[in-house]
Amino acid sequence: MGNNLQGDVGGSMNAGEKRGRPRFHIDQMIEFSLDGELHFHANLTNISETGVQVTTDTEPEAQAPVDLVVGFETDEDNTQIFLEGIIIWVRKMSKGYSAGIQFMDIRDDQRKLIHDFIKKCK
Repeated sequence: MGNNLQGDVGGSMNAGEKRGRPRFHIDQMIEFSLDGELHFHANLTNISETGVQVTTDTEPEAQAPVDLVVGFETDEDNTQIFLEGIIIWVRKMSKGYSAGIQFMDIRDDQRKLIHDFIKKCK
């Protein structure tokens, strides 16, 4: 599973967004589940230390808790982390749906792994 990561540090936030960390564009498939039962495959489109944006063919429910499996592949390493999150927003797109997921109860070591991954791929 390859990663295509591009930084977006220029501040492309909308007036309504309350983003505390810069997002970095990434192109990677992930898997997530709602309430531990329904499994969705989604395309991870951007990532930060506080959350992700995904696109999927299946409409996820806003405010639903989710479990995520995110893989971080670099030249030296291939690591998967398991994260809990909540779907903050869902938008209908011309093909499928886009959703913003905020990480919940992320551990310091998980945040550091995401930070280091983004830093390596800039």
